[in-house]
Amino acid sequence: MRRIINCLLIGLCLLNPFVLEAQEGDCNGFMSLFEAGEYKETITVLLDCKKDKGLNEETKKKIDFYLYLSYGLLEDYANFNAAAFEDLIRDDVVRNDENILSAYIVLSRFHTDNLNYDKAIELNEELLSLAKQYISLESDNYTRVLNNLASLYSDAGNYLKAVELGQQALSIRKQVFGENHPDYAKTLNNLAGYYSSLGDYSKAIELGQQASNICKHTLGENHPNCILSLDNLAYYYFLNDDYSKAIEFKE
Repeated sequence: MRRIINCLLIGLCLLNPFVLEAQEGDCNGFMSLFEAGEYKETITVLLDCKKDKGLNEETKKKIDFYLYLSYGLLEDYANFNAAAFEDLIRDDVVRNDENILSAYIVLSRFHTDNLNYDKAIELNEELLSLAKQYISLESDNYTRVLNNLASLYSDAGNYLKAVELGQQALSIRKQVFGENHPDYAKTLNNLAGYYSSLGDYSKAIELGQQASNICKHTLGENHPNCILSLDNLAYYYFLNDDYSKAIEFKE
Protein backbone atom coordinates (compact mmCIF):
# COMPACT_ATOMS: atom_id res chain seq x y z
CA MET A 1 0.00 0.00 0.00
CA ARG A 2 3.01 2.31 0.21
CA ARG A 3 2.71 2.94 -3.56
CA ILE A 4 -0.39 5.07 -2.96
CA ILE A 5 1.85 7.92 -1.90
CA ASN A 6 3.50 8.06 -5.33
CA CYS A 7 2.41 11.18 -7.15
CA LEU A 8 1.27 9.29 -10.24
CA LEU A 9 -1.34 7.42 -8.22
CA ILE A 10 -2.59 10.26 -6.04
CA GLY A 11 -2.71 12.69 -8.94
CA LEU A 12 -0.33 15.18 -7.33
CA CYS A 13 2.49 15.13 -9.87
CA LEU A 14 4.08 18.35 -10.99
CA LEU A 15 5.65 18.87 -14.37
CA ASN A 16 9.39 18.66 -13.74
CA PRO A 17 10.62 15.08 -13.32
CA PHE A 18 14.12 14.67 -11.99
CA VAL A 19 16.68 13.68 -14.63
CA LEU A 20 20.40 13.56 -13.86
CA GLU A 21 22.95 14.89 -16.27
CA ALA A 22 23.85 12.33 -18.94
CA GLN A 23 27.53 12.36 -18.06
CA GLU A 24 26.78 11.15 -14.56
CA GLY A 25 26.49 7.51 -15.53
CA ASP A 26 23.70 5.06 -14.90
CA CYS A 27 21.98 6.98 -12.11
CA ASN A 28 19.05 7.83 -14.37
CA GLY A 29 17.90 4.21 -14.09
CA PHE A 30 16.65 4.75 -10.56
CA MET A 31 13.64 6.78 -11.70
CA SER A 32 11.99 3.86 -13.48
CA LEU A 33 12.49 1.80 -10.33
CA PHE A 34 10.99 4.53 -8.18
CA GLU A 35 7.94 4.94 -10.42
CA ALA A 36 7.43 1.16 -10.29
CA GLY A 37 7.31 1.30 -6.50
CA GLU A 38 10.63 -0.56 -6.18
CA TYR A 39 11.89 1.63 -3.37
CA LYS A 40 14.49 -0.75 -1.94
CA GLU A 41 16.06 -1.11 -5.39
CA THR A 42 15.89 2.68 -5.82
CA ILE A 43 17.82 3.13 -2.58
CA THR A 44 20.49 0.66 -3.69
CA VAL A 45 21.04 2.53 -6.96
CA LEU A 46 21.10 5.95 -5.28
CA LEU A 47 23.56 4.87 -2.59
CA ASP A 48 25.84 3.65 -5.36
CA CYS A 49 25.42 6.97 -7.19
CA LYS A 50 26.47 8.88 -4.08
CA LYS A 51 29.90 7.22 -4.28
CA ASP A 52 30.69 9.31 -7.35
CA LYS A 53 33.05 12.05 -6.12
CA GLY A 54 32.39 14.16 -9.21
CA LEU A 55 28.74 14.95 -8.51
CA ASN A 56 27.82 18.62 -8.33
CA GLU A 57 25.86 20.04 -5.41
CA GLU A 58 22.56 20.20 -7.29
CA THR A 59 22.73 16.54 -8.24
CA LYS A 60 23.68 15.54 -4.69
CA LYS A 61 20.57 17.30 -3.37
CA LYS A 62 18.34 15.61 -5.90
CA ILE A 63 19.78 12.20 -5.10
CA ASP A 64 19.31 12.80 -1.36
CA PHE A 65 15.74 13.95 -2.01
CA TYR A 66 14.79 10.65 -3.66
CA LEU A 67 16.84 8.65 -1.19
CA TYR A 68 14.98 10.08 1.81
CA LEU A 69 11.66 9.93 -0.05
CA SER A 70 12.21 6.22 -0.69
CA TYR A 71 13.15 5.58 2.94
CA GLY A 72 10.02 7.46 4.00
CA LEU A 73 7.76 5.51 1.64
CA LEU A 74 9.13 2.31 3.16
CA GLU A 75 8.71 3.79 6.64
CA ASP A 76 12.36 2.94 7.22
CA TYR A 77 12.71 5.62 9.84
CA ALA A 78 16.06 4.32 11.05
CA ASN A 79 17.58 5.68 7.85
CA PHE A 80 15.11 8.53 7.33
CA ASN A 81 16.55 11.92 8.32
CA ALA A 82 13.45 14.07 8.81
CA ALA A 83 15.36 17.30 9.48
CA ALA A 84 17.55 16.91 6.38
CA PHE A 85 14.55 15.96 4.26
CA GLU A 86 12.64 19.03 5.43
CA ASP A 87 15.58 21.23 4.44
CA LEU A 88 15.62 19.60 1.02
CA ILE A 89 11.92 20.09 0.24
CA ARG A 90 12.33 23.80 0.86
CA ASP A 91 15.39 24.04 -1.37
CA ASP A 92 14.92 25.63 -4.78
CA VAL A 93 16.75 22.71 -6.41
CA VAL A 94 13.97 20.24 -5.63
CA ARG A 95 11.07 22.59 -4.91
CA ASN A 96 9.51 22.03 -8.34
CA ASP A 97 10.19 18.31 -8.58
CA GLU A 98 7.19 16.23 -9.66
CA ASN A 99 7.15 14.40 -6.32
CA ILE A 100 7.38 17.43 -4.03
CA LEU A 101 3.77 17.08 -2.89
CA SER A 102 4.32 13.39 -2.16
CA ALA A 103 7.39 14.39 -0.14
CA TYR A 104 5.25 16.61 2.09
CA ILE A 105 2.83 13.73 2.64
CA VAL A 106 5.67 11.36 3.60
CA LEU A 107 7.25 13.86 6.00
CA SER A 108 3.87 14.66 7.53
CA ARG A 109 3.17 10.95 8.03
CA PHE A 110 6.50 10.58 9.84
CA HIS A 111 5.57 13.33 12.29
CA THR A 112 2.02 11.99 12.66
CA ASP A 113 3.36 8.52 13.47
CA ASN A 114 5.52 10.15 16.11
CA LEU A 115 2.48 12.04 17.50
CA ASN A 116 4.00 15.39 16.56
CA TYR A 117 0.71 16.79 15.31
CA ASP A 118 1.77 20.45 15.35
CA LYS A 119 4.60 19.73 12.91
CA ALA A 120 2.40 17.49 10.78
CA ILE A 121 -0.22 20.25 10.59
CA GLU A 122 2.42 22.83 9.66
CA LEU A 123 3.61 20.64 6.79
CA ASN A 124 0.07 19.90 5.62
CA GLU A 125 -0.78 23.61 5.62
CA GLU A 126 2.23 24.11 3.34
CA LEU A 127 1.07 21.15 1.24
CA LEU A 128 -2.38 22.72 0.93
CA SER A 129 -0.81 25.97 -0.23
CA LEU A 130 1.29 24.13 -2.83
CA ALA A 131 -1.66 22.05 -3.98
CA LYS A 132 -3.61 25.25 -4.69
CA GLN A 133 -0.91 26.18 -7.19
CA TYR A 134 -0.80 22.91 -9.07
CA ILE A 135 -4.15 21.10 -8.91
CA SER A 136 -7.75 22.17 -9.39
CA LEU A 137 -9.48 23.37 -6.25
CA GLU A 138 -12.59 21.57 -7.49
CA SER A 139 -10.92 18.18 -7.94
CA ASP A 140 -11.08 15.12 -5.73
CA ASN A 141 -7.29 15.24 -5.37
CA TYR A 142 -7.70 18.55 -3.55
CA THR A 143 -10.29 17.01 -1.22
CA ARG A 144 -7.75 14.36 -0.25
CA VAL A 145 -5.40 17.09 0.95
CA LEU A 146 -8.27 18.78 2.82
CA ASN A 147 -9.41 15.52 4.43
CA ASN A 148 -5.89 14.67 5.56
CA LEU A 149 -5.44 18.10 7.13
CA ALA A 150 -8.87 17.91 8.78
CA SER A 151 -7.96 14.54 10.30
CA LEU A 152 -4.73 15.99 11.70
CA TYR A 153 -6.55 18.93 13.29
CA SER A 154 -8.99 16.45 14.82
CA ASP A 155 -6.13 14.34 16.19
CA ALA A 156 -4.67 17.52 17.68
CA GLY A 157 -8.02 18.34 19.33
CA ASN A 158 -8.92 21.31 17.10
CA TYR A 159 -12.34 20.02 16.09
CA LEU A 160 -13.67 23.37 14.86
CA LYS A 161 -10.90 23.56 12.28
CA ALA A 162 -11.49 19.91 11.37
CA VAL A 163 -15.18 20.68 10.76
CA GLU A 164 -14.31 23.70 8.63
CA LEU A 165 -11.99 21.69 6.39
CA GLY A 166 -14.32 18.70 6.35
CA GLN A 167 -17.17 20.89 5.13
CA GLN A 168 -14.97 22.22 2.32
CA ALA A 169 -14.08 18.66 1.30
CA LEU A 170 -17.74 17.60 1.42
CA SER A 171 -18.77 20.50 -0.82
CA ILE A 172 -16.16 19.58 -3.43
CA ARG A 173 -17.03 15.88 -3.39
CA LYS A 174 -20.67 16.77 -3.86
CA GLN A 175 -19.70 18.66 -7.02
CA VAL A 176 -17.36 15.92 -8.25
CA PHE A 177 -19.39 12.79 -7.43
CA GLY A 178 -22.87 13.92 -6.48
CA GLU A 179 -24.59 12.92 -3.25
CA ASN A 180 -25.11 9.23 -4.11
CA HIS A 181 -21.48 8.08 -4.09
CA PRO A 182 -19.37 6.08 -1.57
CA ASP A 183 -16.68 8.78 -1.40
CA TYR A 184 -19.30 11.39 -0.54
CA ALA A 185 -20.58 9.07 2.19
CA LYS A 186 -17.03 8.61 3.49
CA THR A 187 -16.59 12.36 3.84
CA LEU A 188 -19.97 12.60 5.59
CA ASN A 189 -18.74 9.98 8.07
CA ASN A 190 -15.55 11.95 8.69
CA LEU A 191 -17.52 15.13 9.29
CA ALA A 192 -19.95 13.33 11.60
CA GLY A 193 -16.97 12.21 13.68
CA TYR A 194 -15.69 15.78 14.03
CA TYR A 195 -19.12 17.02 15.14
CA SER A 196 -19.30 14.17 17.63
CA SER A 197 -15.94 15.22 19.07
CA LEU A 198 -17.34 18.74 19.43
CA GLY A 199 -20.25 17.31 21.41
CA ASP A 200 -22.82 18.11 18.71
CA TYR A 201 -24.32 14.64 18.68
CA SER A 202 -27.51 15.67 16.86
CA LYS A 203 -25.46 16.89 13.89
CA ALA A 204 -23.29 13.79 14.04
CA ILE A 205 -26.41 11.61 13.93
CA GLU A 206 -27.84 13.58 11.01
CA LEU A 207 -24.67 13.23 8.94
CA GLY A 208 -24.08 9.65 10.03
CA GLN A 209 -27.59 8.68 8.97
CA GLN A 210 -27.04 10.25 5.53
CA ALA A 211 -23.74 8.41 5.16
CA SER A 212 -25.29 5.10 6.18
CA ASN A 213 -28.18 5.44 3.72
CA ILE A 214 -25.85 6.29 0.83
CA CYS A 215 -23.55 3.40 1.71
CA LYS A 216 -26.40 0.88 1.76
CA HIS A 217 -27.67 2.05 -1.62
CA THR A 218 -24.28 2.13 -3.32
CA LEU A 219 -22.30 -0.68 -1.69
CA GLY A 220 -24.88 -2.88 0.01
CA GLU A 221 -25.59 -3.15 3.73
CA ASN A 222 -23.07 -5.96 4.26
CA HIS A 223 -20.12 -3.98 2.93
CA PRO A 224 -17.46 -3.32 5.62
CA ASN A 225 -17.79 0.46 5.11
CA CYS A 226 -21.52 0.25 5.72
CA ILE A 227 -21.12 -1.86 8.83
CA LEU A 228 -18.60 0.66 10.18
CA SER A 229 -20.98 3.50 9.33
CA LEU A 230 -23.78 1.85 11.30
CA ASP A 231 -21.45 1.21 14.23
CA ASN A 232 -20.51 4.90 14.25
CA LEU A 233 -24.16 5.89 14.10
CA ALA A 234 -25.00 3.63 17.02
CA TYR A 235 -22.18 5.26 18.99
CA TYR A 236 -23.52 8.76 18.28
CA TYR A 237 -26.98 7.72 19.49
CA PHE A 238 -25.37 6.27 22.61
CA LEU A 239 -23.52 9.53 23.28
CA ASN A 240 -26.81 11.36 22.77
CA ASP A 241 -28.40 9.16 25.49
CA ASP A 242 -30.74 7.52 22.98
CA TYR A 243 -29.95 3.97 24.04
CA SER A 244 -32.83 2.28 22.24
CA LYS A 245 -31.66 3.72 18.91
CA ALA A 246 -28.07 2.77 19.70
CA ILE A 247 -29.15 -0.84 20.29
CA GLU A 248 -31.25 -0.79 17.09
CA PHE A 249 -28.30 0.18 14.93
CA LYS A 250 -25.94 -2.24 16.64
CA GLU A 251 -28.22 -5.24 15.96
